[in-house]
Amino acid sequence: MNSNQPVALRLVACVLGAALAMTTSACVSVNEKMNADHKTLANKAPAKTVSGGAYKAMPWAVGQWAFYAIRYEDVWSTQRVSIVEKAGDGYWLEVETIDPKNDNGPSRMKMQVKGYVPGDPSSVTRLRLGTVITQNGDAQAMRAPPFIGPLTGGWVLSSFKIDVSKGKSGTAKVPAGTFNGAVKVYTDTKWGPVRVQADTWLHKAIPIWGIARSKSRDGNHEQRLLDFGTSGATTKIKGPILGGAGPMGF
Repeated sequence: MNSNQPVALRLVACVLGAALAMTTSACVSVNEKMNADHKTLANKAPAKTVSGGAYKAMPWAVGQWAFYAIRYEDVWSTQRVSIVEKAGDGYWLEVETIDPKNDNGPSRMKMQVKGYVPGDPSSVTRLRLGTVITQNGDAQAMRAPPFIGPLTGGWVLSSFKIDVSKGKSGTAKVPAGTFNGAVKVYTDTKWGPVRVQADTWLHKAIPIWGIARSKSRDGNHEQRLLDFGTSGATTKIKGPILGGAGPMGF
């Protein structure tokens, strides 16, 4: 069962945004209406039934996207993960988060990723992040310093271990659908001082991470798939990029 790599890469992609959210949640007010709206989305009945079969990670391709509701303690955010462009021998991966604690609007992070091959667990050690671009709401997009991508990728990969038990076939029910033949795996993730033990459901029809649902065993964190597609994703980064001069790469 090669089910550790989608969870690993998901953490790499989310590390910058998640770290900021978790460190500021204690001192930032929550937009209660937005929080309630996101919770309603997370609790919608399954939209359709998706057949299953032996789990096999879907290869990445431009246009793929997955839209999630994510709960941390009592706060529900939404997050759209997309593959928006090719980047040499890798891809531009974009994460857009709408957080009830962020009054500035959607926060976006677009990063170059290469070396990752869905279905190949050994590729996690070869994963590299290149240029990283961020944008908060309508503020000008900014290119992170060139060392941020490689430093973040290397630090995250060296700071946690994932132990996956033998997967068990079952059914995952989330707003995006009832996923028959989903594979339930146990993940034990260590990221610096943070440890997250979770049950995660994977399905072959879901692009990028393959994740239908994930819930930590302490009850503090949960992720539910709201919708997904294999085409149509484009970048939502707007306007000129501050610090955008010069080549972008790994």
